[in-house]
Parts: sequence; structure tokens; C-alpha cells
Amino acid sequence: MFERVLSPGARSLGTEFVAYDKAERIVHLSFSPKPEFANILGFVQGGYVAAMLDEAAGMAARLSLPVTRAVPTLTFNVTFLSPCPVTSLVGEGRVVKLGRTTAVLEAKLLGPDGKVLAQMSVTSAVIDVTP
Repeated sequence: MFERVLSPGARSLGTEFVAYDKAERIVHLSFSPKPEFANILGFVQGGYVAAMLDEAAGMAARLSLPVTRAVPTLTFNVTFLSPCPVTSLVGEGRVVKLGRTTAVLEAKLLGPDGKVLAQMSVTSAVIDVTP
């Protein structure tokens, strides 16, 4: 199930599947940011943080849908709460609402100590990708 939703972009972030709760529509992923993701201060640059959050949110939605549906991001808002160290991080994605044409999603990025480092709210389209 997980391999069908792991994109090349997700692989580049060092994404690994941890768990999925189908009833709650929550996914947990681990990310292994590369040293070259660091900004001048030595923390993960914000664009990579946003990509990890977007991956977690999208993964929660994709795992809640048939393989013939996809959820391209329409808008997102990121709140950076603390610097993200270049170390193993945990992403938590959650479906807030899954409609016929749009999805509302949330994601959090947690540090090794469980502290929330960044969070994202997402609105995605729900589209048919049947060939």
C-alpha cells in the first residue's frame, strides 16, 4: 500500500513509512534530511520543512482514497515554531475533511524529543487519475 504513494520527491527527503491509522486517517512518517538541506545556521531550510509537511499531509489523504484518486495541493500555510535540526524527524499527516472535490489536511513535523517544530494547514484538490 505505501509504495504506491511514495513519490521520487518523497524519497529525496528520506521518507519512510511508520504507521497509518485508517479509522483516524492519520499517517506517521520519518524523514532523514540530508546535510545539504541545511541553511547557513545549520538547520533544515524552510522549503524542505514545507516539503516534508506537504508530503505528510498528502500521504494521509492518498492513503484514504482509492488508487485512482490523487490530491494535488492547492494552498498551504506553514507555521515555523522552532528550528529543525538536521536529524531524523517525524511527520504526522491528518485528514480534517475529505470531500468529493477538495480535501482539508493538517501536518506536524516533530523533532527527536517529540517537540512540534512546524505545522501546516493544506487545501488540496481531489482528482481522478484513471488512465
